[in-house]
Amino acid sequence: MQIAVRPYEIADQTLEDTLERMVGPQGKWRETRDVQLGMIERLGIQPDMSFADIGCGTLRAGLPLIGFLDAGKYFGIDVNDKSIALGKDLVDRFALTEKAPTLLHSTTFGADEISPSQKMDRIWSYQVAIHLFEDQVRALLTSIAKMLASNGKAWVSVIIEGTGNDFSQIGDWSGFPVSKCGSGFFKSASQSAGLSFEVLGTLGDYGLPQDRGGAGYTLVQLTKLN
Repeated sequence: MQIAVRPYEIADQTLEDTLERMVGPQGKWRETRDVQLGMIERLGIQPDMSFADIGCGTLRAGLPLIGFLDAGKYFGIDVNDKSIALGKDLVDRFALTEKAPTLLHSTTFGADEISPSQKMDRIWSYQVAIHLFEDQVRALLTSIAKMLASNGKAWVSVIIEGTGNDFSQIGDWSGFPVSKCGSGFFKSASQSAGLSFEVLGTLGDYGLPQDRGGAGYTLVQLTKLN
């Protein structure tokens, strides 16, 4: 089922530039939005599914998702309170209040704010884990395990190189680290949190252009361990 994009285009270029500066490289707002939505459609999403967007930012993909999902099904979570405030303004701007999205400023990836009884059918965390330190990656996985429904799926993008158990910082972006790890580390950390770990391919396989480093990012799927 296709997620509509056109109703949520931001006609104000100044506003779009402001939103874009908060979440990624300039000039890539619509491209990155469309890539994310294409991935989510391909991986499987239905309007009646509860959906947590960890690292929702300024709702680049969130606006179309809120419009697509049934009322009360979208949960946007971000560490930046300014992004959440702007997101709420956009919900009003595009008359999406009747969809009753939940937008949360959180330093625990939503674990402390979302009720334990509220389980997510799908969790999406795009280009978040790559900007975390080791202990934060483990916290992210623990939060995902806490929120994920027993038959749910979580999709997370990471930088994985090799099969080892290493984790290292290789750079920084806008005050956040850029981190990579071996697949052994991510598999072990996932299992410690109570999650299975499956590599689905690179982001390039799912539509991220190669000039944006599509081959350098890995998409993984997490599910609850039996």
